[in-house]
Amino acid sequence: MRYKLTNRNPLSKNPKVKKYLKTVTVTRYETAFAHKLRDIKYYSQYPFKTKTSFIIVDFYIPSCRLVFEIDGSYHDKQLKKDKNRDLFLSIKGIKVIRFKNSEVKNLDPGYLTKIILKEKKTKKQRKLLVI
Repeated sequence: MRYKLTNRNPLSKNPKVKKYLKTVTVTRYETAFAHKLRDIKYYSQYPFKTKTSFIIVDFYIPSCRLVFEIDGSYHDKQLKKDKNRDLFLSIKGIKVIRFKNSEVKNLDPGYLTKIILKEKKTKKQRKLLVI
């Protein structure tokens, strides 16, 4: 059973975000990646607000504050932009993991589950340190 969460982010009701989301095409690699997430609850094409605009991430797993980005060949030309996006999300306490299209085909779903479980454990440890 797969869990794709309904996007209840209030930002997704923003007219600019709505208009942008209508133009977003999900690649076959993103679809393949979604199938590998299996029983994990996630959001697809999730918007985050920045000071001046918004950014859309490919997959967001709120239970462990983790983002997966699937990068096509065009990402080779926008490394600085991707770095800035990653920095913005890390300041918000969200970890970003990037995969190239070519890596998605051979990705083991068990490997993704291990990453997510590790991040959930890390998140719990951070909470304990804060308290």
